[in-house]
Amino acid sequence: MLIEASDHLLGPFDARLVSYVEALLKKRKFDVRTGVRVTAVHRNDVELSSGETVPCGLVVWSTGIQPVKLMQTLAEKDTLAWSRGRLLMDDYMRVLRSSPDGKSHEVVPDVYGLGDCAVSSTNPLPTLGGIARMQAAYLAKKFNSGKLDGSGKAYRNI
Repeated sequence: MLIEASDHLLGPFDARLVSYVEALLKKRKFDVRTGVRVTAVHRNDVELSSGETVPCGLVVWSTGIQPVKLMQTLAEKDTLAWSRGRLLMDDYMRVLRSSPDGKSHEVVPDVYGLGDCAVSSTNPLPTLGGIARMQAAYLAKKFNSGKLDGSGKAYRNI
């Protein structure tokens, strides 16, 4: 399922490209929902502004270059580590939680960050699309390998 808050995909891109991508996704049987926002993310589902609750096993959050209130809300509610509007993650792209004293961090099980909504605690990178694509490829390899425990090769931007 692909959820887009605006009335169409790809924001300011040319209408022909938008139409092409929407048709391609429809042909590939993606459930695309426009004009609806994610209002809450839970372990096994997400809540939409339409009032619908959608079950899920994996949520990939992709957003623009401005910090999103949902990320701040998640950080505050779950005491996630937070820096300049972005969730902190370790070298394996696992989201971190602040210790009660705020002096250290621990990994949040089964929660990963990439792109604009997250930043490495040791190797911060700018919020660029190319970096987000490389992070997504890295995470896809990790998911497919089953090595999600912080073992193996850490993410490094080329």
